[in-house]
Amino acid sequence: MSRFFFLLFAFTSFAFSQVADTQIITTKLPPEGLWSVIYSQVNFSTNQFYDSEQAKFLGNKVDRSLQFTDVVNEQKGIDKEVLKSLIESKNISMNESSGQVNAIIDSDTKVQVYTVFRGFKNNWLATISAVKINQSFSIDKTFLPSTQLSTFLNNLVADGNYHQVEKAISEINNSIDKKLSDNNYRPLESNQYDYWGDVQLSLRKSLTPSSVLSLISNIPTSRGIDTRDFLMRSLETKQFDIGLEYAHAKHLSSKAWTWLNSFRYMAQLPAKTAYRIPLDDTLISADEDSQTRYDLGDYTTLKTQLSYKFNEFIDFTSGLEYTLRGRDRFSGNKYETSRYNFLEDQTSGHLGAALFNVKINNINHFVRTMKFIPMMVDLYYSQTLLGKNYLKGQVFGLNIGFFYK
Repeated sequence: MSRFFFLLFAFTSFAFSQVADTQIITTKLPPEGLWSVIYSQVNFSTNQFYDSEQAKFLGNKVDRSLQFTDVVNEQKGIDKEVLKSLIESKNISMNESSGQVNAIIDSDTKVQVYTVFRGFKNNWLATISAVKINQSFSIDKTFLPSTQLSTFLNNLVADGNYHQVEKAISEINNSIDKKLSDNNYRPLESNQYDYWGDVQLSLRKSLTPSSVLSLISNIPTSRGIDTRDFLMRSLETKQFDIGLEYAHAKHLSSKAWTWLNSFRYMAQLPAKTAYRIPLDDTLISADEDSQTRYDLGDYTTLKTQLSYKFNEFIDFTSGLEYTLRGRDRFSGNKYETSRYNFLEDQTSGHLGAALFNVKINNINHFVRTMKFIPMMVDLYYSQTLLGKNYLKGQVFGLNIGFFYK
């Protein structure tokens, strides 16, 4: 059953960071002296995962056929030997099927972003954003016994071996929490987490009327990883990120149409934190290195989008993006190098997504006439199309912004 745990929660390390980027990029920067406060909310729900190019249900990642030897191994002490003897007495091979482990896993994420920006002279824009994340996991685990196991258990009841039946069923049903408890983890349950993500600082410069260069930095707010929480151990990180983004726009035959392409590279800088160091690819371990060095994979995003300006107030945008993420690296001095390497498995990947956006704003009208309350309402939708080691799903988002000059 040990492989169960790794497959069940392999996706948590990218449950938020690998959601498709729904930002609609523009090369039009606000004028000098214009302030803005923007509230954004993104909702992402999924029960699917890209595994080696194919989309699978998260529950499929943990479905596993068991044999009688697995049932015996879940017992301990005298009960293990007694159950093994009873199985052999019924002429049942230890390699015969004992049943199937099934799971239904759902992940729901809500991200709230609070942004303030100001335009400066010479076409500069400074932005600061704070991110609040609410993430919940719903986990339903079931064990479906095979006909052979059901017959065996019924025979034990008929023979009066009630204790062995109750003990065997109890150990199978509680094997997950038992395994975690043996390694000093808390019980595994459906749970909800609220925490602050990175603070993002960006400085943008308009190089020409149709091109913008941005310097982006993410400052961590995490207090570190709770190593006793098997889920939360992968959700909080302490590294700084720094990156560049270049965007170039081109008006097509009609000025109502604009084609924009962008390139972003983000480097995730090395850091240290407390981490459990596994003995194998199950990732479950009681051994902890408080000075684990990690370097999360850098990522590159290419985006192309086509916008149509319906009138002064309404814009429609659709686009495609592709993100490539490098392999994570872990190291330390407390244990063998090979043990840290297990943490690096299945961490590199890629994701392709389609983006759609409708923006309603009166910013240009306000700047020109200084009439009405300057504001923006921005609706967007993203659908993942392909990927590897990424979640699959749909993203819905809303921006509401107010402006002052």
